[in-house]
Amino acid sequence: MKIPGVVLMASALVMSGSAAATNAAPARTEALAREADAFFKDQQPGGVVLVTQGGQVLLRRAYGMADIENGVAMRPDAALRLASVTKQFTTVAVMQLVQAGKLRLETPLDTLDPALAGPMGKVTVQQLLTHTSGIKNVSSIPASRAARREETDALGLIGYFKDLPLEFASGTRFRYSNSNYIVLTHLIQRLSGQSYAEYMQQAIFQPLGMPEGHRIDPLEGSRTLPDPAGTSRSAPT
Repeated sequence: MKIPGVVLMASALVMSGSAAATNAAPARTEALAREADAFFKDQQPGGVVLVTQGGQVLLRRAYGMADIENGVAMRPDAALRLASVTKQFTTVAVMQLVQAGKLRLETPLDTLDPALAGPMGKVTVQQLLTHTSGIKNVSSIPASRAARREETDALGLIGYFKDLPLEFASGTRFRYSNSNYIVLTHLIQRLSGQSYAEYMQQAIFQPLGMPEGHRIDPLEGSRTLPDPAGTSRSAPT
């Protein structure tokens, strides 16, 4: 006959614990907000802070500026440039093409596209993925800077390093190079018959239920930012 009392006591403890957690949430949010407030400055480059715990959103706020030049404040729903985080999406796309039988990791570039013949022609897809190709990093080529800031296509950027000698024999060393993933972007487009953005939307974002993953830029050339009116525009990075 003592069991109901134990159950009631346990229930009361659970409810009191839940109430305590609920009451603690605002205080925790305020503490997190103070930390973020101290980090970001109103008229300086900003960011979006998202903190969750147990499925509960404790803090989701935008700080600082999205575009200092044009006076655009950051918003929680701003589309931010992912930079090299896009490489993991590119890798998934390449492996999907491998699974579909459209590509082999050991295939040299000049057999996939004659336009890639030359010093890097015998570099393999796997060497691109693992940064062991020896291809010069386009980011270290001053002449490519303007092109990287604009809506330049993959082949346009490849032209800046395609004919340069390899920095080392492919497959013998590791050296991080954005050029590798620009070439992979071109291959994805060539083999799929779609633009990079179209392929990502159809093959990755839609199946995963990611409606906000509407654009990732493998060329790291531009980003889309909301203006105060809620529309969007392109801004150089």
